[in-house]
Amino acid sequence: MEKEIKKKEKKEKTEKVKKIKFSAKQKKIIIISSISVICIAIITTVILYLANEQVRDFLDQYLLGKNVSEENAQTIEIENQNSTHVIGYGRNICLLSNNSLKQYNSNARLEAEINVEINNPIYDFNDRYLAIGQKSGNKLYLINDLKIVWQKDVEGNISKISVNQNGYVSVIVTGTTHKTVIITFDSEGNELFKTYLSRTIAVDSCISNDNEYLAFAEISTSSTSTKSNIKTVSIEKARQDPANSIIYTYEVPDSTLSININYEDNGKLICMFDKNIQIIENDTGREILNLENDRNISFAGIDLSDSIFKATEESSGLFSANTRIEITNVNNEKKSIYTVTGVARTVETYKNAIALNLGTEIEFVDTNGWLIKRYNSTSEINDIVLANGIAGIVYKDKVEIINL
Repeated sequence: MEKEIKKKEKKEKTEKVKKIKFSAKQKKIIIISSISVICIAIITTVILYLANEQVRDFLDQYLLGKNVSEENAQTIEIENQNSTHVIGYGRNICLLSNNSLKQYNSNARLEAEINVEINNPIYDFNDRYLAIGQKSGNKLYLINDLKIVWQKDVEGNISKISVNQNGYVSVIVTGTTHKTVIITFDSEGNELFKTYLSRTIAVDSCISNDNEYLAFAEISTSSTSTKSNIKTVSIEKARQDPANSIIYTYEVPDSTLSININYEDNGKLICMFDKNIQIIENDTGREILNLENDRNISFAGIDLSDSIFKATEESSGLFSANTRIEITNVNNEKKSIYTVTGVARTVETYKNAIALNLGTEIEFVDTNGWLIKRYNSTSEINDIVLANGIAGIVYKDKVEIINL
């Protein structure tokens, strides 16, 4: 009797182990099947997102939350509509009016208010630094993290300002005994040197992010032709002997007009001309984008991080057109394309963001050609201001702030 009981218990135990093993096996199969179904669904969704515009628009709006409107934005009211300038830098949107620079964060909350003797600003910003001056005047300020780092009265009339990510500033001034003077300051406001141009006009300047080089674009004009040059100055040499500090001159073909220049993080100098965009690397210049052969180009720029772009209008019907953005990576020259329905009225860029103003809609696109955000409005948009991860949409009486 006892043997039969033990035999029965052993049998029950064996069956229980088998059930546990079978249950574990079933569970494993269910988990693997679920993971497989999820992976297939993700892959299918990605393929459809890439290949089908309608699916992409649907997912952007209802799943990824890329569509925003005025109701979703934070608002800054503009009191003096005719005398207010909207400026972005860092993660701030600033309103300049009556010599007061009010700085707002991404929630439209006033963070700081500083006094500056400026009513018609000319400025440049890079990350946390804002260099701002009085256009055609002599007042110059460097602002960092909502505070004035230094201020200067320069000799001459300010025509252009540039600041690098470390707070080094170059300012182009006219109205002196020379045609142009370029003044270079360090981040503490110490004047490092002056570059005097007696026969040419400087149209742009910039300082490399390692603080080693100043580059400037100059133009000389005559009755027969226009001549542009791009020159590179060693800052270390210029501090000792400014007259002999130019270490490289890139001679541009005749009748080609310099527009602006920009240093990338890797030290490459990107130069924009009226006919093309070129890159100078290792004292050699080469074309990376032609602007002369396409008559439908409406905008182009070099102020993105490691990328350049051009925007062209393409007919989409008898009375309609689209805007096609071609973005070129300057490191590998890979091209990305993004097409938006409608004609872009203005285009603004900063770091990896391109903003296309279509009138009552803005499309924000990254340098890989993907939509970041789409903003819809019930009224006409006057302007767009970009900063680090935020955008200010400017109307006559207010600024709407959205996070990108």
